Amino acid sequence: AKIVKTEVIRENNLEYLFLSKTGKKINDREIRKIVDDAAKIANIEMKISPHVFRHTFATRGIANGVPLKDMQELLGHADTRTLMEVYMHTNNKNKMNSINIIWNTIQADTGV
Repeated sequence: AKIVKTEVIRENNLEYLFLSKTGKKINDREIRKIVDDAAKIANIEMKISPHVFRHTFATRGIANGVPLKDMQELLGHADTRTLMEVYMHTNNKNKMNSINIIWNTIQADTGV
């Protein structure tokens, strides 16, 4: 199956974004096949899975300022705490940016 549409449909109180050419939800096996095919086309040799895309989507979204509540709803998490535990990563660049923000604030306030 190939993804033809990206439109939200509701079924059994769930929402689906990726649809087949017939407008039906795409099942897990079909998504895995799409990911495997795309990895081959892109010459990606490492093991890749739909979960890797989900994790990357969430991590990059949060890192680029997507509100946690929005990301929670997009991923279907019941609680933002789950989202924070799984997807919130702090890297050295983020730590340095935080230190610089704090330092610049101190300098502005004290003239040091």
